[in-house]
Amino acid sequence: MKFAQVSAAQGNNMQWVALLRGINVGGRNKVPMKELRHSLEKEGFSRVKSYIASGNIILNSSSHTGRELTGTIETILQRDFSVDTRVLILRGSKFQQIAEAIPGDWENDKEQKSDVLFLFPEDDSRDILSRVPPREGIDTAHYVPGALLWNVLRRNQGKTGLQKITSTDIYKSLTIRNVNTVRKISSMLNQDS
Repeated sequence: MKFAQVSAAQGNNMQWVALLRGINVGGRNKVPMKELRHSLEKEGFSRVKSYIASGNIILNSSSHTGRELTGTIETILQRDFSVDTRVLILRGSKFQQIAEAIPGDWENDKEQKSDVLFLFPEDDSRDILSRVPPREGIDTAHYVPGALLWNVLRRNQGKTGLQKITSTDIYKSLTIRNVNTVRKISSMLNQDS
């Protein structure tokens, strides 16, 4: 099935970020980024870029809504790579708002583990903090629309409240990136604006 072609002539070309959930992890759901970029370009998307193999795609489209992009990319993953996974689509501007909300002193290094838990729409609300509670004195967590920002010192990583998240239903409604990845994708978006 061929999707509607996208062309710059159709109007403003909007920048989007696609976060693919659970690909290229532990040898499962293998999706070579170069081949995925090629598949997306064949569908007519423009300025397609990827960042590392964990499923971070930047692309431009002038004729799709976020919902349509989600369906299109999920179908491409199934059709071309036999991978059935969820894709979270964010406008480039929304992604940058989330990146800018990360406290400046949060790092992902030897001392700290700092992550952004991007939330799928069904769990994107402030009450996420009551459903995924940070441990007092261990974790620092902030909700921003679209994401939960999380920081823990590496020495306390074994005590973090995030350890239990993989056994909850919420885990299926988010995709996690460390702050270094989020900042890099944000800078790649800035390069195109």
